[in-house]
Amino acid sequence: MGTIKGKQLRIPPLKTELMRKFKFNDGGRGKHFPSKYKSDQTNDCSIRAIAIATNQDYIKVMSEQFWLGLKIGRMPNDDKVVEAYLKTKGFVKQKTLKNGSRKYTVKDFPKSEVILRVHKHLVYVSSNTIHDIWDCSKKAVGVWYVK
Repeated sequence: MGTIKGKQLRIPPLKTELMRKFKFNDGGRGKHFPSKYKSDQTNDCSIRAIAIATNQDYIKVMSEQFWLGLKIGRMPNDDKVVEAYLKTKGFVKQKTLKNGSRKYTVKDFPKSEVILRVHKHLVYVSSNTIHDIWDCSKKAVGVWYVK
């Protein structure tokens, strides 16, 4: 409480956000493929996020996801392939969490050690740190996966 000209004012509490840190992490892609240009690092977010989350080699995750996609008849980064692959690795899909009437963003998502699906992108968050090749902290979280 504060006062101005004799009137008491209610000061709202400070908004507490989990100000996440960003760490550049290509999931091991750079060991196998050149990534000199930004265009070299596209359309592999599911492979990258899963490789980081499971601590597996990028090529292993990539080949397993490609084979599963071939078996299902879809592209490797298709949502159905990603979801089926994550299930084989012990991840469980969770419903969207909402902060009141709006979705959480990556930076204020209340959980850690998760893979988050944001608009057309997958990202791994661990120990209050976003592991990715770009900072997607302001994107709204759709579904998320936890082990």
